[in-house]
Amino acid sequence: MKEWIKGGTASKYRMEIAASSSTMVIIFDGQSYYYYDPVAKYGFKMSAAQAQSYSSSSSNSTSINSYAPEYDGPDTINNIPCSIYKYTNAGVVARMWISNANGMTIRIVSGTTTMDYTNYSFASIPDSTFVVPSDIVMAPSMG
Repeated sequence: MKEWIKGGTASKYRMEIAASSSTMVIIFDGQSYYYYDPVAKYGFKMSAAQAQSYSSSSSNSTSINSYAPEYDGPDTINNIPCSIYKYTNAGVVARMWISNANGMTIRIVSGTTTMDYTNYSFASIPDSTFVVPSDIVMAPSMG
C-alpha cells in the first residue's frame, strides 16, 4: 500500500492498494473521493460525506481521537522511538505506534491485522498526483 497526503486549504489524499491481480486507487481531491482500477480503466466517484460514512479508520494519527485513545507506553519500532496508544473501534481493540519525532503512524495492530508504515518522504507532491487519469471511465456519481 502506498499513500500520498498533501495538506493545504483543501487537503488531498491518494492511496494505492495492490491486490493479487490489480491495484485499486483512491483519490480525495479536496471535495470528492474517486475509486478506480487503472488496469480495468473503470471507477466511481463518491461525495466526501458519503465516503466518511463508510470509513472506519485511517493511517492519520489524528483520526483516533474520536475513539478516546489511552496512552499505552513507549516502544521502539524499526529504530524509531514511539508512543503507543490503545483504543477500541467497533468492539476491536487496536494499538497505534506514533513516532515521537514527527507524529507519523509507524504501526497499527487491530485484531489480527498488523500494518507497518515505512519509507516516508516529505518531498513536495505535484497536484497531478490527485487527478484521475482521463482514460478512466467513471460510473454515475454515488453521492
